[in-house]
Amino acid sequence: AAPFAAQAADEVGHWYLTPQIGGISVDNDRPLQDKDWLYGLAIGKHVSEAISLELNLNGAQVGGGIGRSDSSLYSASFDVLGVANRGGAVSPYISVGAGMGQNDRSPGNDATDFMGQAGFGLFWNVWENAEGSRSFALRPDLKARWTEAGAEGTLRDYIGTLGFQFSFG
Repeated sequence: AAPFAAQAADEVGHWYLTPQIGGISVDNDRPLQDKDWLYGLAIGKHVSEAISLELNLNGAQVGGGIGRSDSSLYSASFDVLGVANRGGAVSPYISVGAGMGQNDRSPGNDATDFMGQAGFGLFWNVWENAEGSRSFALRPDLKARWTEAGAEGTLRDYIGTLGFQFSFG
């Protein structure tokens, strides 16, 4: 157990970049096709053994289908991750976040709204250098995102991504 505790302590204070690719399943009330690709980037810091903080940016081009407008969905959120088993080969986490979601419709009116999200995932540690100053992990996760959160007509989308996390410090 001591080597895992030492490894977990080594990650505290490290920054990370996580390019992400995945999919989005949009709310049935959106006049769009159900699913499409999503791309993103998370920039974060492991602030303690149990907490990571990150800025999460993502976007998707979602087609509307015949007779409907296409949409570009973008979001920026500040997320808090509660991490378990930080020093292990697999570290599960839960996440909550809030930010802004933008819907650029073509044709149609654009909208920018408050958005909240919650989810869960894993840090699956693949590689770490001998000094413990750099590491690479695969990061699958699933999230539910509420656009126009708290308003009547809140839209709920589901997001699944695979991230490629590079930590350094």
